[in-house]
Amino acid sequence: MATTNARFVPMTIGAQVGEVHIRPLVDTGAGISLIHAATVERLLLQGVKCVVRKCRTTPVMGVGGEELITLGVVRLPITVGVTTRSIDLRVVPTCPASVLLGTGALHDF
Repeated sequence: MATTNARFVPMTIGAQVGEVHIRPLVDTGAGISLIHAATVERLLLQGVKCVVRKCRTTPVMGVGGEELITLGVVRLPITVGVTTRSIDLRVVPTCPASVLLGTGALHDF
């Protein structure tokens, strides 16, 4: 029997970028993966090589239908368990999590 008061709990996973532990939000409804610009800066300060490639400024639809402008794309080695994959993440000025993994990234694992 389904409850009408079910509480939504965002799904996060344990992962690493280089030696830095992160807790990305898993979003099965997102077609792309995002990283908050402040997270890129934090990773740089912790010695992770992050090269943000400029890309066409393409708006993406955010949570609740808000439009986000991408600042670029960064490819990072993300490790989940014992598997490491290079994932392209769109850098955005605001994000509901420091890292959001969309279905494309999930299929890579």
